[in-house]
Amino acid sequence: MRSLSDERTGHETILLVDDENALRKLGMRVLIEAGYRVLEASDGAMALRVAAEEVGEIDLVLTDVEMPTLGGRGMVDELHELSPGMRVLFMSGYTDNEILRRGIHASETEFLQKPFTAETLCAAVRTVLSKPATKLV
Repeated sequence: MRSLSDERTGHETILLVDDENALRKLGMRVLIEAGYRVLEASDGAMALRVAAEEVGEIDLVLTDVEMPTLGGRGMVDELHELSPGMRVLFMSGYTDNEILRRGIHASETEFLQKPFTAETLCAAVRTVLSKPATKLV
């Protein structure tokens, strides 16, 4: 059986935003092992600061929908002002109906349901990065 490190597919920069420390650290480890460069933030406000200080391009924002201070959708709207072509992958443990009420429409954006496996995470990230960048509606 091959490990994830045997399948290094990534080289892009990902901004991982989640207020749950354990999940964020695990996600970072999985993505780094897959070859990605990972920046981290514990909420939307911190993510905006990290993005503003980042010299290189951030290829993907992987963010929880619901966070204190500034939620995922609000943060992404502000990030798109800085980088309109930035790809986004939302994640949440909430059900579909709750996500729709928070302004995240599955038909418009990429979405990863929590909990997920390392393989599911890497596959979802690769799928989003393989698509052309588009502005979030």
